[in-house]
Amino acid sequence: MGFNAPDQATLEQYRNAAEKEHRDYWAANGGSPNPDSFFPGYERGWNDAKAALSSGNDTPEGDELANWAKTRSGETGQPEDSWEWEHGFKRGAADVKHAGSQ
Repeated sequence: MGFNAPDQATLEQYRNAAEKEHRDYWAANGGSPNPDSFFPGYERGWNDAKAALSSGNDTPEGDELANWAKTRSGETGQPEDSWEWEHGFKRGAADVKHAGSQ
């Protein structure tokens, strides 16, 4: 099974679903989402993973994905405690892999 790079409309569909789930989670758990951090991470993860998968490489999973997110966070100038950006990155990377494998 190969990877078919998703288009912009697919990104928007997945990003909207992630946004809803992100906001619903925080609403149910008494917190406050920070979309200004989560969504730039999401789109960076989507685009980085899309580039890797389109060139025939795989993307990391588990701890390796968390390390990739942390590395990219630092490279893009995020604050040291940027867990929400990193969470978005991991979600975006997983979503593009799923979208492109269907």
